[in-house]
Amino acid sequence: MVGYGKPHLTNLEQLALMKSRGLQCDSDERVIAFLNRVNYFRLSAYTYPFRELLPEENRLLDSPVHFRADHFRSGTNWADIESLVAFDSQLRALIFAGLETIEIALRTSVAYHLGAVNPYSHLDRKYLDHAKCGQTEGWMETGSDRYQLWRQKYESQQKSARKEDFIVHHSIKYGPELPIWKSVEFMDFGSVVSLIGLMRGKQRNGIANNFGVHNGWTFFEWMKTLNYLRNLAAHHGRVWNRTLTIRLKMISEHKAAPELAHAISDFKNAKIYGHLAVTASLISRIDPTSEWHLHVRELVLAFPRIEGMSPQTDMGFPDFWESFLLWSRIPALM
Repeated sequence: MVGYGKPHLTNLEQLALMKSRGLQCDSDERVIAFLNRVNYFRLSAYTYPFRELLPEENRLLDSPVHFRADHFRSGTNWADIESLVAFDSQLRALIFAGLETIEIALRTSVAYHLGAVNPYSHLDRKYLDHAKCGQTEGWMETGSDRYQLWRQKYESQQKSARKEDFIVHHSIKYGPELPIWKSVEFMDFGSVVSLIGLMRGKQRNGIANNFGVHNGWTFFEWMKTLNYLRNLAAHHGRVWNRTLTIRLKMISEHKAAPELAHAISDFKNAKIYGHLAVTASLISRIDPTSEWHLHVRELVLAFPRIEGMSPQTDMGFPDFWESFLLWSRIPALM
């Protein structure tokens, strides 16, 4: 294996390197100030699309994702790069806010449907799906089944939250085991989603129906995907032109909510549009007064005007997307 031999560069040297490769900028000070805030390697994800394409015969055989030269396209300006960074940051903030709405509603629905069976359904697998809980495929090396692994994480989260006032009060008055409607308040999104995958079909379908989804297992798979997106946004990962590694589960158009039918065919392309569409659809069912979809619409319509880049090419948005009901509906009045 070839060792990594690139030297450390000061911010001034990084700027000089970019300018030597054709980057134009109106203010060196502005770029330096930016590099003081944002790691040069992180920035490279935004500068990469501005670099010239390599001839096919010159593309690295050992790196199928590397197909651009070091030199920037003619006319590349720092202002365009900075505008992409700003757009991505605003989109990420909107995604995180939208998924907050979904996460809180999901906790509520899980607590309601499991609590109706037994307040401690999550702590006794007899109230859950026996086959799902006992699955070991993919977990064989741990010696634990799915429920045991879920329970280990649950207990770790409860231990971490043990000083929370509501847990201290409950432990003193009722003992250490918390009912599901209290437990969901210290469980993270991933644990809540994993619990849905361990439920009986009736409860899982009931939760899905609350969100306008007719198939409980599809809903569970969608929630796994949105949990991945939530973690990506929470850790400030790039979302604008990313190829997402966890894709949305396909569903037939006639089983989708009407406002989602146009987007189903786009689920397979692993771009952000399908995830935004599902998020907008779920939020509209949770809170018909929400304007989240309009904020996304406004931001995407203001996508920077840069040659060769667009919401259609970089994020999977279909043509005339803004005219679809999903993005144009008027929120219900209070």
